[in-house]
Amino acid sequence: MNKSIIIALLISILVIFWFLSGYFLENNNYKKVGLDNNDNKAETDSNTTDINKIQVEILLSNTKEIGQTIALQGQSLFNRFIDIKSETTGNITKKNYIRGDTVHKNDLLIDISIEDRNELLNSFNKELSKIEKEIILNKEKKENNILKANEQINLYQIEYNSAKELLDKGLGSESRLSLASLNLTQAKTNLKDIDINFQSQSINLESQLENIRSKIKNTKLDIENTKILAPFDE
Repeated sequence: MNKSIIIALLISILVIFWFLSGYFLENNNYKKVGLDNNDNKAETDSNTTDINKIQVEILLSNTKEIGQTIALQGQSLFNRFIDIKSETTGNITKKNYIRGDTVHKNDLLIDISIEDRNELLNSFNKELSKIEKEIILNKEKKENNILKANEQINLYQIEYNSAKELLDKGLGSESRLSLASLNLTQAKTNLKDIDINFQSQSINLESQLENIRSKIKNTKLDIENTKILAPFDE
């Protein structure tokens, strides 16, 4: 049982005992008197027996104000305690409680200066939007480059087939066929380079995207940490 509860019970028992002691001491004020029963008979001779007399007890008391006080002393103790520490930097701008207040879980205790955190968050959000647009543009650029590369491949393939056909008929030259073959090979190489460049650019943009998202998350958490809340109920 809690020590403070035991002390309170002992004090209550002492107070009750003190009140009861006053009641028993008042019994000494009682005394006996005799009353004559004169309702139906007249006064009789002195030789008449005492059978018609009734003895009763009465209490003579006078009202008076009695000041009864009792002085009690006690000391209140906290139920539990915790050290409140800030997880961010800044000056305390407001304290939302005074000593002895009852607090509940998630009650706002302390405000810390927000400083430039909101501006920093806005800057990161703009950068995030920019990177997301670059990712979309990178995909569109890849599709357009692939379309152009395929058109070149088809064109160089036609030139190569034509040069080879003419050479087979003895109407063409080896140099023209070699040039057509070189152009066709270069066009196919460009098509592969488009995919390689796209993958490299995508990896770079995704890395930037994750980095800026991490910065936004940390900044939001830092803003939340400027509000110190009560961790538990009273």
